[in-house]
Amino acid sequence: GTMEAFKTLVNEVHKRGMHIILDFVLNHSAWDNALMDVHPDWYSHNGDGEIIPPNADWSDVADLNYDQHELRTYMLEMLQWWITETDIDGYRFDVAELVPDDFWMAAKQACQEVKADVFFLAEGKEPNLHLNGHDMTYSWNIWEGLVQLAAGNADPSEIKRSYELEEFQYPQGSLRMRFTENHDKIRSSVLIPQKDLNLTAWAFAGLMKGNPLIHGGQEVGETQPPQPALFEKMPLKWKQGDTEITKVMTDVLQLRKTYIKHDSPFQIIIADNDKLVMAYRHGPLLNFFNFSADTFKFSAGGMDEILYGGISVEADSSLSLPPYQFGVIK
Repeated sequence: GTMEAFKTLVNEVHKRGMHIILDFVLNHSAWDNALMDVHPDWYSHNGDGEIIPPNADWSDVADLNYDQHELRTYMLEMLQWWITETDIDGYRFDVAELVPDDFWMAAKQACQEVKADVFFLAEGKEPNLHLNGHDMTYSWNIWEGLVQLAAGNADPSEIKRSYELEEFQYPQGSLRMRFTENHDKIRSSVLIPQKDLNLTAWAFAGLMKGNPLIHGGQEVGETQPPQPALFEKMPLKWKQGDTEITKVMTDVLQLRKTYIKHDSPFQIIIADNDKLVMAYRHGPLLNFFNFSADTFKFSAGGMDEILYGGISVEADSSLSLPPYQFGVIK
């Protein structure tokens, strides 16, 4: 599209009380990038003076060399330009861990000079990314745990341990992006084909501490292509999609918006390996997730009301949660 079309998009997004960030790749470029001809010295070279990729597997791109001061200046000016010119709200930075830490600190400062609350999302998991300007990182640990748990290859206690380790590793206040699908992995409706179980896994990510991601098409149960395309146009079949999935995701996000604040206390209270059940408290919400093929029966003291999901009250006043379902109690 044109620059004017993009500016219109940004304006319409802002009108709806939303924010928009751009995906930027600063570690490498295409081999036909104009910089290749104008500034070949900005790239990494081998002993024969040939420009090289970042690694042997990424032969389709050329590695940029941040030892070159002029390259850094160019990148900082470019990042400022897009904010000034189009009023975007921040960036998602591809393979952020491969760009030097000191550059990221300069980049955040430069962008804040243009927009004070600019947002940096790092495609990376290293804790130090939060110390060099990034506001949020990818929570690959929870993705791995949920996918393996749903497949029967992991225990709830492993997710609990992974989260608790994260609390020690990351600086206080670090935002972690929670997801069950993104553009680098097989779609969740393919990995977890049982719909209730798929939604339970996403609800776990959507209601826990952190910020949830919805990958385009996930909200209608898109399965094609199973591995999202990186280099081809990928039209989404919205009208043929599963609107029930859309509704559940919408409801979960509304619960989050209504009851959970950025500083709401979070604690995993159940990680039962035998029953394949997990539960956590987040703010005023008690959230239960049944990853097993059996009904889970339990009691919950101090309950005001059942807000959402498959939880029902039995004749003996106990509660039950059907197989593969989740429920939310206030």
